[in-house]
Amino acid sequence: MKALVICTSFSKSILSICDSKGTLVSVEMEPNHRHSENYFSHLEGLLGEESLKEIELIVCGVGPGSFTGIRVGASIAKAFSYALKIPLDGGNSLK
Repeated sequence: MKALVICTSFSKSILSICDSKGTLVSVEMEPNHRHSENYFSHLEGLLGEESLKEIELIVCGVGPGSFTGIRVGASIAKAFSYALKIPLDGGNSLK
């Protein structure tokens, strides 16, 4: 099972695709407090059209961390979960 992991709790946001063996690919966005403007271009670079179809779970970091950052990440995760009709789960951002 492949999962898209979204963590926006800290100054550096992290996007990853993971499976049961670990992280397959990951992108860290530099801290610039404009993640919401750049997030989809980074996500598009991480996900190809084919790999998007392989995602079976969305995992979103729910804190502790930046309140606004968590809201941005949760909104993106919820939108993808709804659009792809796949489950959404929250996880501790420190893990």
